[in-house]
Amino acid sequence: MRKKIGIFIVMACLFAMGSFSAWAASGQPAELTGKQWVQSSDEEKLSFLYGASSIVAIEEAGAMKARKPASRFVQGWMDTFRNATLPEMLRQIDAWYAAHPDQQDRHVLSVLWYEL
Repeated sequence: MRKKIGIFIVMACLFAMGSFSAWAASGQPAELTGKQWVQSSDEEKLSFLYGASSIVAIEEAGAMKARKPASRFVQGWMDTFRNATLPEMLRQIDAWYAAHPDQQDRHVLSVLWYEL
């Protein structure tokens, strides 16, 4: 069961990251930084956030089923974004990169984890 969840998580990540055409077409490694984020459409950004949120939901469900506490990442995500919509999260990330134009090389997940 754990292997199936792991495979699903990997597939969800690949799907979400593959939707970033501006950066996927460049042939660069799968690193989603502010450079790719600001060049992406809102639809692409929402796809990424949907994929990331899906991974969190899967991890949380797995932890509940195993009767174990969720990981620190899942707990932090849920505490921070429990009542946020995906468009609100998109706006928060957009606003952070707009306020920090010198940090366009920073990974989106790093911004989500440490700044939001």
